[in-house]
Amino acid sequence: MRIIVFVWTLVLVSSSAHADIFGRWKTGNNDNGSYGIIKFYKCGAQYCGRLVGAGGKVVDKSMFGTIIVKSMKRMGRRYFGGQIFAADRGQWFLSKMYLISPNRLKVSGCILGRLICGGQIWVRQ
Repeated sequence: MRIIVFVWTLVLVSSSAHADIFGRWKTGNNDNGSYGIIKFYKCGAQYCGRLVGAGGKVVDKSMFGTIIVKSMKRMGRRYFGGQIFAADRGQWFLSKMYLISPNRLKVSGCILGRLICGGQIWVRQ
């Protein structure tokens, strides 16, 4: 019984090690065929993400350092209440995110009060 409890504890500790979004994430490709590298960090009591790199067909290095995700609140694996900046469109959208696994993050940008959402899966780098 002790062995089972010990193994279960190790599984829980290792699976929760990346149960947050801190670090670097590769976005999906945008309409121009380019992707970004977003670094998440705490901004007060919330979570924000800044563009720290990019690749693909069209790369605008002047955007490096731009805040792309802001004001996200966390509840377990869900992040909500924030906004995301679509650099290729130059627009802010309401946003929500869900940590599918330690290395996969579903990110959505929404319109009409989060009634219609489109999204991507971002991969931890």
